[in-house]
Order: sequence, then structure tokens, then C-alpha cells
Amino acid sequence: MNLDKFLFYFVFILYASSNTLNAQIKKIYYSLEEALKNKDQVYHLSLKGHVLNEFPSSIFEMKNLRSLNLSNNNIKYIPDSIQLLPMIEYLDLSGNKIGTLPNSFWSLTSLKELSLSKNDLSSLSGLIGTLNQLVSLELSGNRLNTLPREIGLLTQLKKIDLTNNNLSSLPKSFGELKDLEEIFIAHNRISKVSKSWCRLRQLKIMDAGNNRLKKLPNQIVQLQLLSVLLLDSNQLVCLPKSFGQLENLSGIYLQHNSLKLLPESFTKLHLITSLEISENRITRLLSSLSEMRNLRQIYASNNLLSTLPDSIEKMKTLMIVKLDHNQFSTFPESLLKSKSIIVLDLQQNGLKHVPELHLSMTNLADLYLDQFPISEAIKEIKLYTSIDSALKYANEVYRLDLSYQKLQRLPESFGSLSELRWLNLNYNRLSELPESFKDLNKLKSLSIVANGLETIDSAICYLDALEELQLNGNKLSFVPDCIVQLNNLETFNLQQNYIEQLPDSFFELKNLKTLILYGNNLKHYRALFEEKMPNCSIVF
Repeated sequence: MNLDKFLFYFVFILYASSNTLNAQIKKIYYSLEEALKNKDQVYHLSLKGHVLNEFPSSIFEMKNLRSLNLSNNNIKYIPDSIQLLPMIEYLDLSGNKIGTLPNSFWSLTSLKELSLSKNDLSSLSGLIGTLNQLVSLELSGNRLNTLPREIGLLTQLKKIDLTNNNLSSLPKSFGELKDLEEIFIAHNRISKVSKSWCRLRQLKIMDAGNNRLKKLPNQIVQLQLLSVLLLDSNQLVCLPKSFGQLENLSGIYLQHNSLKLLPESFTKLHLITSLEISENRITRLLSSLSEMRNLRQIYASNNLLSTLPDSIEKMKTLMIVKLDHNQFSTFPESLLKSKSIIVLDLQQNGLKHVPELHLSMTNLADLYLDQFPISEAIKEIKLYTSIDSALKYANEVYRLDLSYQKLQRLPESFGSLSELRWLNLNYNRLSELPESFKDLNKLKSLSIVANGLETIDSAICYLDALEELQLNGNKLSFVPDCIVQLNNLETFNLQQNYIEQLPDSFFELKNLKTLILYGNNLKHYRALFEEKMPNCSIVF
């Protein structure tokens, strides 16, 4: 064999061997028995949810193991032999019943990601500081009362999750975690944000909701990379005056506190798209609110508002405004000139009259109001969300949203809603409709998505004013012949059902413009649709 040929074969064999090794390194074993057959070549092992009652000792024979997932089992103890896995980098023990960790556990100094969430830990050893390669540490859902000061030695940590514990404070050394980007401490008993936290200059996400915070230190504005801050369900009375200096903040959640007013600088938070301040004690919104040029949603329910600033009419991006359970006795005039608002909720105020909104708020689609006399035009956008209130004022109801209400059936009196134009019954448990449903002869839009419908009720075929029908995500196996009676139907969605054939009458729906059949077995109808319904846009 000449030298060139020898070199060719040598390189080829080397290349093939390299590919085989790389494939083995990437392979994840999901069976302990299979892994033990190749124990020296096991790098990744996942026994998640295998109903294990103890840590399998045979795992310690896998000397090259890099990642191990034993989550969602019934393991109570970690054996001292854990130290025999010195190369382990990723370890997931979440969802077990572990109450203590042996000292040998802290010898796993190669660990980069460690999850001990949803266990029964009440304390951690100061030896945790030896795991100085950790990038992610998850300890949520335990019974931790304190953290050791050695936690500050984990200087490469980027994420820590301490949600759902019994912590009342964090050690001062926490401020030494200079690379920390994400901290989750919601659902604890923390009453104070330490000034040392404000040294975490790389922090981007902080979830401190559901604690006992009463104020924030002025130094919090030093967290200039902070983009998401959750402070909901605390006891905050005010925010620092300079709060608006957090110029990268795009998400701020302040609902369910005791705030009376937002600081003037708040409107400098130009990246905020949603103002979440429901369930506080706020008496007025800032007059400079229009400076928040990207604001799309205002959620200010359950406050003490009685007026709105005139600047709201200048907010061109504002789409959703929730002001229910406040103290408005008259309709806020500044809303009248808004051309962008789509959803407006003014329920549970003192309103007894609303102006002709449709003449000025031209994009308003969903209006939530208490019951009082309103014009025909307002009825067309007022949205009811309760069967009881709808039936009580049956002749007043044009639009009704009953989605996500776990409804198993509708009352026979439902047909009394004779003025109904728009009905949403999505995500309930309906398997049939009452016979009186056929009396909804003014209904133009009907949506019964993701219920338990096995047949298209014949009552639907009587709704000859119907222009839109959404029946996707049910258990339909056929379409009845009577569907042809819906001669005004323009949009029909049958996506994700079990339909394999259509009646001949289906092709007589001449006004149909959009038909969605994806997720059924109907592709064999493609040519027939092209021939008989050429103007209909069809999704298979």
C-alpha cells in the first residue's frame, strides 16, 4: 500500500471514530438496564418519573457521567457514594422527597446546573460554597428558612430560583453574586430588599411577588439592565422617586399592593407596554402618562380612581383599559377622543349613563358596563360575561362571552336571548345544545371551540343569519346535510376534528369565503373544492 493510500485510510478511520465518539457523547440513555450495558460510555442518563424509591447505586459505575436526571421520583436520601460522580455537570433531583444532603454531595465541584426544587429541604450546608462552577441553582418548593452566607461564593451563578420557601431574608453575601442575571424569590416572607442586592449589576429579571415588601431602596435604580420586575402581592406603599431611571424596564407588575400614587419619573419607562396596577389605593394617574409611548394596556381595576388625565387621548398605542371597581360617577371624557382603544371595562363604578361612544371611539369592540339604559349602538359593543345577567336582561344582550366557565350545558331558556349577535362558548364542556338554541335567529358569530361536541347540533342549522362559525378542537366525525341552510356563512372553522367525509350539500355554501379543515382527513376533497368552490380560501 503506498503512502497516499495509507494516509487516506488513516484519516478516514480517524474521522469515522470521531463521529462515533461524538454520537455517543450526545446520546441520552432513558433506561438504566441499557445504560449498564455500556456504563463506560454513558454521558447522559435520564430516569425522570421512573417511580424510583432510592438512588440507584449502579449509577456510580458510570464514571464518565456528565448529566443525570432523577426528577419526579420518590427518592428520600442521597448516598455518600454520590462523590463517585466527580465529572457530573448537570444534576436534576427535583420532585423527590429529599430532606437532607450528605457532606459528600458538596464534593461535586464540576456541577454547573443543579436542581433540587420540590423536595423537603429545610436548610443547606455552608459547604454549598464549594460548588463554585454553578451557573444555575434551583431550590424552589422546599422549606428553606435561611440560606448560608457561603451562597455568596457562587460567583459564576447566573440564575437562582428560591420560589415557594419560608425565607424572611437573604444573606448580605448575596450581593457578591456579580454575574447573577435572574432571581426568583416569589412566595416567601421577605420584608426588605437589602441594599446589597443593588450591587447585582447584571440582573435582568427579578420576581419578588407574594412577599411582605413595604418599600424599595433608592439604590434599586443601579440595576440598569433590569428588564422584568415582579412586585405583585406585597405591601408596597410607594416607589422610589427616581424609579423611572430603570430605563431598560419593559415589564413591571405592581398589582395587589397599597400604592397611592406612582412617582412622576415612572412615565420615563418608555419600554413598558402594560401598566399592571390593579388592587391598590391609587387615586389618580400621572398627567404625563402619554409619555409612555409604547403603552398598550392599562390594568387599574380595584383602585380609587374617579378621573383620568387628559393626556390619555394622545396615547396612540393604547388598546386595553380596565377600570372596573373604581369610583367613576361619569364617563371619563379623555377616553372619548381615543381612536385606539379596543377593550374598555368600566363595571362596578357609579356610572348611570354613557355617551354615544361609537361616534368617537371608532375602534371600540368590547365594552364592559353595569346594567343601565343604553342606546342601540352601545348595545352592539357591550359585552356580557354571565349567563344569569344575560338572561335577566335578555332583550338587551347583543354580545355574550361565556368562555372558560366549565359549562356542561346551557339552560333551555337560552333561546330567549333573541337579540344576540355574537356568542363565545369556547373552552367549556358542552356536548350538546338546548333545543331553544335555534331561536337565536339574529346570531352572526358563534364560537364553540374545544368543547366536547361529537355532532353539529341541528339547532345550529336554523341560525340562517350566521356569518362565522368556529367549531375547531371538538370531536366531530361528520357534518350534517342541514348545514346548507346557513346560506350567509362566510367563515367556517372545523380544524382538529375527526371528519373524513362531507355531504354533497356542503358545496352549496356559495357565500363561504374561508374554510379551515386542517387536522381532519379531508385532503381527498381538494380537487372537488377547487372545482365547485373556486372563490373559497381553504386550509387543509
